Amino acid sequence: TQSTGSSGINAEYGVSTQSTGMRQLTIGRYALELSLQEYGYVTKRPSQLAAAALLFSMRKGGGEKQEWDTTCQHYTGYTEAELEDLVDMMDRSSISAPEDRHCKNIYKKYSHQVFFKVALLPPLGKHFPPTPTT
Repeated sequence: TQSTGSSGINAEYGVSTQSTGMRQLTIGRYALELSLQEYGYVTKRPSQLAAAALLFSMRKGGGEKQEWDTTCQHYTGYTEAELEDLVDMMDRSSISAPEDRHCKNIYKKYSHQVFFKVALLPPLGKHFPPTPTT
């Protein structure tokens, strides 16, 4: 199939790596829709955005496959390390989405059952200070 844009590439990556269920695909699409609203993503390639969205969705627990392996690297052309900053950026976008005037409607959309309530999933956790131990 021929598809254009990062959303189509994301779907193709998921099929190629046999890691995509509908919930995982929806998590990736949520991240990609948020990325359309923020200027910081403009310099990223569609293939890079798609690969990062796939990794983001895997880490959010969207499918059976949770590990970025050589198959993922082969089909996307990116190592996990090359995507780390972008995945982190996507996580920050998902955290700020409920309050961001540009992303609030996307957050509401993906909070609905039709979209598996993926906007309500907890963040990946890198953005909170560690809980002090006593």
